[in-house]
Amino acid sequence: MMEAQKYHLELVTYLFFFLLLSLTSLLLSLPGQDTLWFDYKGLPLKWYIPTGVLFDLLCAEPERPWNLTVHFRGYPSNLLIPCEGEESVKWSFINSLKEADYIINGNCKNVMNMSQSDQVELWRSVMDGNLDKYIRSSSKLKLGTVTTDEADMVGQVKAGKIPVRLYVWKVDNWDQISYINRPLEIHKEGKYFTLHDALKNLLPEFFAGKSLDQ
Repeated sequence: MMEAQKYHLELVTYLFFFLLLSLTSLLLSLPGQDTLWFDYKGLPLKWYIPTGVLFDLLCAEPERPWNLTVHFRGYPSNLLIPCEGEESVKWSFINSLKEADYIINGNCKNVMNMSQSDQVELWRSVMDGNLDKYIRSSSKLKLGTVTTDEADMVGQVKAGKIPVRLYVWKVDNWDQISYINRPLEIHKEGKYFTLHDALKNLLPEFFAGKSLDQ
């Protein structure tokens, strides 16, 4: 049986990169291992969800160190889609960018037309967990959500569409996760529309007994 080991995980990246950086020598010494995977208290962890999101989603109380189990065999293919390596993680991320691009612009051209060098630079920033580098690289995609229309007679600032992915806190089974793909009108005359307002409209069950105007 392996002894428990402590490692530092970047919350803004993916568990797969932890495997590459920290367990490479161990992997080379294990003959015939299956696709690697992690679990937390018996729940297999989805490799395409960023590490920090998994931590916040699954830990009701902050747990340090975060005790994970790494498995070298018995991949739970009935619960997790296959991970073929770094390319699988990369294209899962790129596909999320395409979804965001489509919501904002009505097409995926900005992402689809990325040069190879820009794509490499953006992906490297994700792998390194480098937020400043990511912001610099992603700005080339022009996914900004607020623009000024110079043709507008009153010169108002128009809010664009804002893609948001929500993960509901405290999950014991992935079957409990529901996926919501729903447009939400964010214009209210004389009032700012906040993220709190959006959540009360999208997830009213979490605000039971409270007025939507509170």
